[in-house]
Amino acid sequence: MRSLAAIGVLALRSAVVGAQTPVPCDYATCGLGISPRLTALDVVRGDARAPAGSLSFVWPRATLVRAFEGDVRAEPFARRSLRTRRIGAALTDVGVLFVAAAAARLSMHPDDRRWSAGMAGLGVASLAVSVPVQFAADAQLSRAVFEFNRRYAR
Repeated sequence: MRSLAAIGVLALRSAVVGAQTPVPCDYATCGLGISPRLTALDVVRGDARAPAGSLSFVWPRATLVRAFEGDVRAEPFARRSLRTRRIGAALTDVGVLFVAAAAARLSMHPDDRRWSAGMAGLGVASLAVSVPVQFAADAQLSRAVFEFNRRYAR
């Protein structure tokens, strides 16, 4: 019975020591990268490409910033990227809504095309303005990843 207790104490001690030992973090295990998807740009970690965050094109959430928390150089770029993406997403959403409303109005009132054309024009303009804003958010995310990965360049 004593030997079982001693084995249990040793196993518990090694588990605690193992949990306290920092895992070596290098570019291959902790470095960040960007992986494009149809609806977002994903931030992935290491060679395993484990998801670390996502910058959605339609409805961006603050979970992206968690991947950069604590990094004084990268975190501001990630936050700025999220704010910029939210502006771009709002412009995109408004543009899509105006174009859809124009199409719906045209189907209900085929004789009066002026209002429908005006709404569609506003929607297309909003979509056109959103494109450079979306690209600016992409550039800021890229800069955040670059700044985060600087620690591995040494």
